Amino acid sequence: MIVNKFEGKTGGTWDIAEKSADGNEWGFYGVYHEIAPNERIIWTFEFMGMPERGHVSLEKMEFETVGDGGTRMKSISTFLTKADRDGMVSSGMEDGWRQSVEALGKLVGEK
Repeated sequence: MIVNKFEGKTGGTWDIAEKSADGNEWGFYGVYHEIAPNERIIWTFEFMGMPERGHVSLEKMEFETVGDGGTRMKSISTFLTKADRDGMVSSGMEDGWRQSVEALGKLVGEK
């Protein structure tokens, strides 16, 4: 992953790129609308490889403390159109999201 910009604060932006072993690169961009520590993060997500800009989803991630200090994470994605939603699903992003969550679990130490 290439981090071009990361302003982890309300009103901040993020800009990253994923690079494959064969040299392909995919860019992603968004804006943090709200960061409420230990409660929620609301941000936009846009894949920069689309023929035109504006296929943006609004993401909301909520956090809840459970058990012995564990955290439950609930994520909701809202798309502007059904076609954008279906395109995201068919692109394989579900696997990418799963890999990201698994990597986060390793980073913070799963319980």
